[in-house]
Order: sequence, then structure tokens, then C-alpha cells
Amino acid sequence: MSERANAIFPFAIAVVLPPAGLLLGLLALTQEDRAVALRLIVVSLLAALVWLALLV
Repeated sequence: MSERANAIFPFAIAVVLPPAGLLLGLLALTQEDRAVALRLIVVSLLAALVWLALLV
């Protein structure tokens, strides 16, 4: 169960705090797992759009 939580945790951060998720995604791009990093960046950008729509 902890492996699943470790995989979901960065995405939860990206949804709650999009700038932090974007930073995590950019940092992950320098490592081996590019697919997860790109997904994290996309989730962060989509979450930022949702937050913007909710606040405006």
C-alpha cells in the first residue's frame, strides 16, 4: 500500500499546490522517469486552470 501512496503523493501536491507540482515535475525531468514528470507537469497545469476558474 505504501508504494501506491508514494506514487500518488506528488500528484496530490500538484492538485493542491500547482506551483509546487510544477516544480516537482521540472525537477523530475532531470531524473530517469520522464513519463511521470511530464504527467506531473500536465496535472499541475490543469489544476492551475481549475484553481483559476474557481477563484475568478
